[in-house]
Amino acid sequence: MKKKVIVTGGAGFIGHHLVSRLNNLGYQILILDNLSTGFEKNIPLSENIFFQNLDIRSCLSSVFSDFKPEIVFHLAARPSVPFSVANPILSNDINIYGTLNLLDVSLKNNVKRFIFSSSSSVYGGTSGNPSSEIDSPNPQSPYALQKLVGEEYCKLFVKYGLDTCSLRYFNVFGKDQDPNSAYAAVIASFLKHKKENSIPTIYGDGEQKRDFCYVDNVVLANLAAATRTAPINGESFNIGCGTNISINNVAKYFDFKKINYLDERPGDVKVSLSDISKAQALLGYFPKVDFESGIKDLI
Repeated sequence: MKKKVIVTGGAGFIGHHLVSRLNNLGYQILILDNLSTGFEKNIPLSENIFFQNLDIRSCLSSVFSDFKPEIVFHLAARPSVPFSVANPILSNDINIYGTLNLLDVSLKNNVKRFIFSSSSSVYGGTSGNPSSEIDSPNPQSPYALQKLVGEEYCKLFVKYGLDTCSLRYFNVFGKDQDPNSAYAAVIASFLKHKKENSIPTIYGDGEQKRDFCYVDNVVLANLAAATRTAPINGESFNIGCGTNISINNVAKYFDFKKINYLDERPGDVKVSLSDISKAQALLGYFPKVDFESGIKDLI
C-alpha cells in the first residue's frame, strides 16, 4: 500500500516542487490549499495526487479521518515579512491558528510525523555570524514571531504523542516562484524585470546578505525529515546552504542597466547565514545545488 501524506500549501512555490518529488517516489498525496497564494496550475496531474480547496483554519476532521495520512508536510502560510507588518492580525490567524488547527487534527488522527515549514527569520539576522539552532531567537517581524510560535507548538505536541520537527528555511528560490506579488522574493522579482527589460527595485542599500537556498534543496530536507526512522521530537533544523551573498551581487547576474533603490522595509533582516551542521548530522541533509548553479539554471 502506498504511503499517504498531506501537503498543506501544495499548490504554492515550494509545495508543488515537494508534491512532484513525492509523486515520483510513489506516495499518495492530498494537497490542502485555498489558492490564496498558490495556483491550481502548479498541481501535477497524477492518479496519486488529490486536491481540496480548503483553508487550514477550517474544520479538517473528516478530511483527515477519511484520508488517514501518515505524514503531514505543513507548508501553507502567508509567508511574507512585509505582509505580516501590514496585516499582523490576519497573518497571525493564518500562521498561528492554522498551524495549531493542523497539529490538533493530526494528533487526533494518529499522524506519525508532522513536518513544519518554519523560517530563518526567527533569528533576526543582525550579527553576521552563521545562525545556529542553539542561538536565542530574536524575531523582528510578526511573521518571524508567528513561525517561532509555530515551532513551540510543535514541541508542545510532542509531549502529547505527535512526532514533529521544524525546518527553518533560509532564502528559498527556484523555478515557478511567483514574481507578481507585491511581496515577491528578490530573485523572482529580478527575473521578472529581466524578462520585461524594466527597472528592478532594491530596498535598502543592497548590501544586506542572504543565504539563498535552491528549492530542490528544501525538498531534499523535507524528504530527509520524513524518512528518518528515529523520532525527531520537535527539533528545529536550519535548511540553507551555509553561504551568503549580497543583493547587489545577486543583481550583477542579471546585468541590469539601472536599479531603483528605496528605503529598507520594516522587519527585513540585515544578514542571513545558516549553520547547517545539525541538519547534516541528524537528518543527513546536504544541499546538492549551490547558489551559482541554481541562479544559472533560472537565467
